[in-house]
Amino acid sequence: MSTINAGFQLLLSLIPWLVGLVVGGGFGYFFARWLRLLIMKKSGLRRGLMWIPWRGVIVVLPYLAFFAPIYFGLGLYAGSFIVGIYVFVFSIPFTAVTFLNHWYPLPLNIRVISLARMIAVGAISIAAATGLIGGFVAGSQMVESFRILNYAGFFTVFFMVLGIALLIDLLFGAVQFAFYHPKVAVNMA
Repeated sequence: MSTINAGFQLLLSLIPWLVGLVVGGGFGYFFARWLRLLIMKKSGLRRGLMWIPWRGVIVVLPYLAFFAPIYFGLGLYAGSFIVGIYVFVFSIPFTAVTFLNHWYPLPLNIRVISLARMIAVGAISIAAATGLIGGFVAGSQMVESFRILNYAGFFTVFFMVLGIALLIDLLFGAVQFAFYHPKVAVNMA
């Protein structure tokens, strides 16, 4: 790789990473603070948050970055935008969850289920992404639909992948909800 290509790769990677992380992480922090206020008012809310399928949304949403070249053209700007969107979308919930887990630690079994949940939902998105390089899966159908400007076809497959990711996310959420029993402080006064 030439020095110029290495420089472009760094530019394409690090600047959008930094911008996406700062902006997305900032949103995530303020979202966590807002959730903390709600949890302080209603303690059972922490358990109820397990039903929110945010993982299913964030692993599929970046596919909408396919539309970046329409607005930015091909090249460095479109690539930077796509990297920035990925980092931004992933930074918000991960930052919020990091702070919530610091303020309201979860038992190990719930954290392990959460990890398995994220990996399972991520596998749905990765399976679709493998279609970008070939094969008869969702990713290749999305790319082909996009290539021939069949946006309805693109969104049909996009929503199918999103639906599968949300279903897996909700199933794991039900498992987390079933196994999480917060200890309630008993007022002996």
